[in-house]
Amino acid sequence: MGSGALMLKGPNNSSIGAILIERGRLCWAVCNACPRRLSDILVEESSSLTNAQVTEVVRECRQTGVPLGETLLSRGMVSQEALHRALLHHTSVALDHLIRADGEGWTWVAHTRQGYSPILTFSATEVLVEMTRLFEPEQSAQAAAVLQPISPPWLSSLALRRVAGGRTPIAQVRCEHVELASLSRISRQADEILSVASIAALRIAILEMSDLSFAAWGEDANQYVLLCKGKLAFNRLLAHISSLNII
Repeated sequence: MGSGALMLKGPNNSSIGAILIERGRLCWAVCNACPRRLSDILVEESSSLTNAQVTEVVRECRQTGVPLGETLLSRGMVSQEALHRALLHHTSVALDHLIRADGEGWTWVAHTRQGYSPILTFSATEVLVEMTRLFEPEQSAQAAAVLQPISPPWLSSLALRRVAGGRTPIAQVRCEHVELASLSRISRQADEILSVASIAALRIAILEMSDLSFAAWGEDANQYVLLCKGKLAFNRLLAHISSLNII
């Protein structure tokens, strides 16, 4: 999928909402029934931004055509991190409403130029994890509590929950850019090697694929995966796993 918009239509061709895609990644979602405005979330995520300031910038952006996030960043009114959190939060809530909406069908409208060139885009992995955090906070928090203490800066980690047709990510550490297709392949391979490992009474399995090594194990109906890239990734990951006493 390139750049464009997935439009959801309602009765009489009315617009329910849309998902903007930038080169296969999500950059924005909006739903008319969504109760939360991006401006409200921005104020929550920023310690110094006020509703009055956002309202004024929104008014200016409508006149100039310059994106809101770009304007707030250029003026130092919001940090990149706060903007990222607000956009991801708003997009995830809007997607939830779009999924639940009683629409007549989706239509793909390709962007006529090269793309939207947004400041931030999101992988499906990142959005799914955020939706779990928002709508199933206890499950998300429990999985994150497992990953965070065992994920040093050189390592990425994921928690996946089994759903119909496969697994979906519910918590992650430094896996924002891992695409869903890659996750599916890793999860399938992890299931295969874990089934073999169980025969030998091993709790955890470690696999090396080119410059990527990963360790996987099951716990509380979730599958946990540690990912390590680079030279000697397998040895480094094995040493780390041994120090955790998981094997």
